[in-house]
Amino acid sequence: MDGVDGVVGVDMHQRLHSVDFRQGVAGVDLHHGVDLHHGVKGVDLLPGVDGVDLPHGVEEDKPSNTEPITNFTDFKGEFLIAAILISLGVFWTQTYALESYLLPAPNNEYVTGSMTIDNKKNYADVHVRSGMYSSDTIFDYQHGYIATRLFARHACFIMKIDEASIPELQEIGRQAFERQTMKKIYSPRVMWVQFQSGNAMFGSIREWLRYGRPIEQLCKGLPLYKLTRSEPLTNSNSCASAGIPSILGINICERLRENY
Repeated sequence: MDGVDGVVGVDMHQRLHSVDFRQGVAGVDLHHGVDLHHGVKGVDLLPGVDGVDLPHGVEEDKPSNTEPITNFTDFKGEFLIAAILISLGVFWTQTYALESYLLPAPNNEYVTGSMTIDNKKNYADVHVRSGMYSSDTIFDYQHGYIATRLFARHACFIMKIDEASIPELQEIGRQAFERQTMKKIYSPRVMWVQFQSGNAMFGSIREWLRYGRPIEQLCKGLPLYKLTRSEPLTNSNSCASAGIPSILGINICERLRENY
């Protein structure tokens, strides 16, 4: 039908040319496909891509306020500090369980003393070096005994711990730490004890069970003398010095006949 304008007076030829299929519907480019950045009417088909708008009512995930580590040197420094603190904590625990001290003797630079305190096993191990007058002493608070080995006499001497005259282990450690830190020489408190010559014994299994393992290791195989407290003697020629330098001196004296 030439000259007839399609249906309802619409020119079909003009109608077909008025629609641009390359523009598609509502601005969507059908020739190049769907615009993934701007989408249909601004709808973001790839959320999360920088510079792309989200649909109305949808919010983009916001990054956390935690700032990324931009300086690796700072991170290494913080890690190093944490490691040092952990190491110091372990070290502190070890030194608390086992303490060692150097204790110079008063008025005698040739006498050196060292002491190790085992807080876990509750005893102190003291070494005094003074040539032939050297001695080793164990303060075993767990079993309640003190034992001294005198090198000059090749013998051991033992007595019960008297709480009235022997400081507690924690007090000995405190005084040792004070002496070593302050680097001052203190005159020790002196305790006088005696033993009876010719009245020695050799320890048996029963004795070692009573005295404890540290004293057994110190005195096994040596004559063992029992000590008793005494008043200070005017004649100390028969006495030997032992104990803990600058903290607690023990004068071990042989009981002579005139002392009966």
